[in-house]
Amino acid sequence: LKDFYAGKAQTTPWIFNTNAMSNWGSDYKNRAYWAMWGLGGNIPQDAVYGITQLDYDLKQLKGENTYLMHINKDQVPKVGGFWSISTYDNDGYLEENDANRYVVGSMTGPKFNSDGSLDVYLSHNKPKGALASNWVPTPEDEFKVLFRMYWPRPYILNGKYKLPKLIKVEKKTYAH
Repeated sequence: LKDFYAGKAQTTPWIFNTNAMSNWGSDYKNRAYWAMWGLGGNIPQDAVYGITQLDYDLKQLKGENTYLMHINKDQVPKVGGFWSISTYDNDGYLEENDANRYVVGSMTGPKFNSDGSLDVYLSHNKPKGALASNWVPTPEDEFKVLFRMYWPRPYILNGKYKLPKLIKVEKKTYAH
């Protein structure tokens, strides 16, 4: 995550760190750096975060596009707390939107597909036909996505969990 915030190129669809957060010991450089971004940050056993500014094809996320995050039934994170997906502008802030929505997650009541999977849409304007409960409004310009998991189960911490693909989709009507 440090390279990401320093503006270095992202080379994979997600940055997903499941170790070392907030366990800095006497590594004072990292302690100082992370004090800027999350003083009192969580240890991995409490929370892990997937972050991206790129879609699955490694293209910059832009609010003018619509993106689909299809989460297979076995990809819905098993956590002791909750999980959530939210979007931020390039400065790392939530951007006000007319829908007054900022997150889709286990506590917001998304509608799952009949097979137990979940389709989450991310775009500046709600895609026609997409359920509001499954839509995360994005900034109008470039943006970042944060996938949070609180009290992750061991399979997440040991690297067996793979974050879902975030794919740019053509503008159309979305049916469930």
